[in-house]
Amino acid sequence: MVSFNLRMAYKNKYLGDSLMELILKSVLMSLSLLSVSSLSLAADKALIIGVGEYEDPMNNLTGIDLDSGMIDEMAQRLGIDESNITHLSDSQATRKNILKELDSLANTTTSQDRVLIYYSGHGSQVEDTNGDEPDNMDETLYVYDGHLIDDDINEALSKIKSNNMVVLIDACHSGTGTKSLAANMFSQNRQRVQVKSIGYDKRYTDSNLALMPSSKAKPKNSMQQYISIGAAQDDEQSLATPEGSIFTKAIYESFEEARRDGSSSSWQALYDSTAYKISSLSLDASERFSPKIDGDTSLLNKPIYFANNTDTIEVNKQRVIDLVGQLPKDVVINSPSMLNVGEEFVVELTTPVSGYLNAVTVGADDSVTVLFPNKYATNNKIQAQTISLPGNGKFKIVATEPRGETLVAAFITQKPIDLTSKGFGFLDAQGKVKDEAFAKISGASIDQALTRRNLAIVPIEGSTTPIAIANYAIVNIK
Repeated sequence: MVSFNLRMAYKNKYLGDSLMELILKSVLMSLSLLSVSSLSLAADKALIIGVGEYEDPMNNLTGIDLDSGMIDEMAQRLGIDESNITHLSDSQATRKNILKELDSLANTTTSQDRVLIYYSGHGSQVEDTNGDEPDNMDETLYVYDGHLIDDDINEALSKIKSNNMVVLIDACHSGTGTKSLAANMFSQNRQRVQVKSIGYDKRYTDSNLALMPSSKAKPKNSMQQYISIGAAQDDEQSLATPEGSIFTKAIYESFEEARRDGSSSSWQALYDSTAYKISSLSLDASERFSPKIDGDTSLLNKPIYFANNTDTIEVNKQRVIDLVGQLPKDVVINSPSMLNVGEEFVVELTTPVSGYLNAVTVGADDSVTVLFPNKYATNNKIQAQTISLPGNGKFKIVATEPRGETLVAAFITQKPIDLTSKGFGFLDAQGKVKDEAFAKISGASIDQALTRRNLAIVPIEGSTTPIAIANYAIVNIK
């Protein structure tokens, strides 16, 4: 079933839920998130840290910008105002800056404020200096300029007054990356998967890394006023891909499924769904890993607050509108301005240039679906022409709930781009989403694939063809 406001059906027979969808829905029926507590008075905050480019380029990771984009979207879905979301990326994500931002959270939040902290980058281990690790190794986040050990992180977190804090860590050895905690469905091409781990290096004790001396290191805090989900157990390695890290994509997908489902959710159930997705991957034995959740048990099953349509959280819709605004609007879109639920949807696109077509919809719930290419039309190279979607007679699209505005956008690029390769779900050997007629993707994926920076290939000398053209239209579903 296509859940982007426009539902696909074979001829006159609507598609039912797949077995996978039914399994996930049964898991998610019990789901919830950051709990609601005096929301009108709260100054909720998020700190999002992503390190893809390191001081030593040999340590660079791909897809970390996508990770940060997905978590930024999640934070806004939780009702955290964009002005209260702090990003530390690449060279900004130094030990000093990270500890400074954690200290700022300690000084600006109250017990009633909700706090989300996220890290994506390398993880590592170093020798334990205070005897609080059974394996004699401390877990670390390997940030831009070196190791940030779990003792330091725990001390910083213990100063934050929030009674409603969630920490997500997408790194190797991250099961106890906060110290106080008791670790490709998307891209399985072996040349594109990277292990998010830095080997142990005794130089971590050097003064230039300014790590806490063993005489000052404190044992882990037994009072856990937050919960944490780590991508991998202490002895496991998580994986990064150009389309985003596997753990982050899985938790984002689980989050979006729960949000669109409309039922209550909890971090425990969100973890269960994420762990299930990762366990279902076709990974080699050496690549397999499993997330770990721990922390304040009273928070694990509290309801998560999802900002609804009345909160005007339209992250992806605005992303697409802004992106179209940067490109020549030479694509003509002919679509109905209004449809009733159940009515058939047909859209005509006219392009004056040949290229590669990607058409997406952003539903009233702000979720993004790739309308073209799809399972039944996999080749998205087109000539200068008028085409009709769906157009090939194998299926039709009808309007369905949620009611409201659905945005339809089309992009024609000279660079071969196929947004279905960035879709959620299980991919086949060609990198296409299996068992789904239309791929669901994140708004951050559109940004990564279609921004001017990525489209700015060197034009052929003398060519007047633009590198990309685009446009969008609005269909109101009644």
